[in-house]
Amino acid sequence: APHTTAAAFRASLLALSRRIGGTTERYIRCIKPNDTKRAGHFVSPLVNKQLRFTGVSAVTALYQHGYPSCLGKADFTRRYAGVGFAARRERRRGAGGHARAAAGEGAAVE
Repeated sequence: APHTTAAAFRASLLALSRRIGGTTERYIRCIKPNDTKRAGHFVSPLVNKQLRFTGVSAVTALYQHGYPSCLGKADFTRRYAGVGFAARRERRRGAGGHARAAAGEGAAVE
């Protein structure tokens, strides 16, 4: 059991991180139809501004062009592994990794 406030906070943060790590991300964007909280009243310029600001308009344009916009973490990693993940592994290896990369083993894609 944690004995200090910092230890309790750390334990709570780790528990939250484990819980979030076990979930699938889904994002919900709430759009206000008007500033007066009046039922049934829809202000188009306000809604359009919010849709542009949150990126919903851009995602809609991608859908219209036929591009997928929602990939799971495993699919994303598999699809884009060669783009930047190899470079990140090399940075983690440090100086020893550079010698292997120069020899052609696990070289980063640029």
